Amino acid sequence: MNIIKISIYFIKSLIRFFGKGLTNLFKLLTIDIGNKVNLRLPLNIRGNGKIKIGDNSVIHERVFLNCEGSIVLGNENVLEKKSTFLVRTKGKLVTGERCGFGKNLMLRIDHGEWSFGNNVSISPNCMIFAREKNCEGKLTIGSGVSISDYCTLDVCDDIEIGNDVALGHNVTIFTHNHDYSNHDLPAWKGGLNLASVKIGDNSWIGASVTIMPGVNIGERAIIGSGAVVTKDVEPFSIYGGIPAKKIKSTQPHD
Repeated sequence: MNIIKISIYFIKSLIRFFGKGLTNLFKLLTIDIGNKVNLRLPLNIRGNGKIKIGDNSVIHERVFLNCEGSIVLGNENVLEKKSTFLVRTKGKLVTGERCGFGKNLMLRIDHGEWSFGNNVSISPNCMIFAREKNCEGKLTIGSGVSISDYCTLDVCDDIEIGNDVALGHNVTIFTHNHDYSNHDLPAWKGGLNLASVKIGDNSWIGASVTIMPGVNIGERAIIGSGAVVTKDVEPFSIYGGIPAKKIKSTQPHD
């Protein structure tokens, strides 16, 4: 009896395996693939949206592309193993050239239009999506940006990251907070307060920094590791601590 059950399970598994393979093959035929693109099978492709892959790009095995909206990848993009891209019906992702996306990264767009510049590097295990339901902002990343491992970008409201910005590992950017004023409700169930975050060009955000909603970080600012940034940061300055405070200015002198 067990042999029969195992045999049935094995046959069903083979059917599912080949069925997925045929589905992915069909989906590959619908993608606009540029010249000299290296597709390393197997891939997991779902959805009826538009996917365009630029010239000389590399899509590693077990990348998951679930697109109902639009994904347009520039030339020489690299998607590492097991990276996941979920783009809903009204979502759109456009990347520049020479962008890299690390292993186990998860990026989800529900209805926003997100754009990345050239030479953007997003390291493994980053999580980029709106962390609350029924809200989503626009994510704009400039050129020459480096986002290290395990960073979390909460895109409930807009996030704008300028050119040549570096985010150390485990940085968290929040664009939402909870209204805790109604004492008849749990502190985290009183509704959302949303506010955008902006990081100026050439800034350096240290490891394990938390940036709270509504913060603007000025050009070429430096945030020390472990800081919690609750207020605007002046350009050409160093901040650190909890909450982050100005340590000194780095403003160049004439």
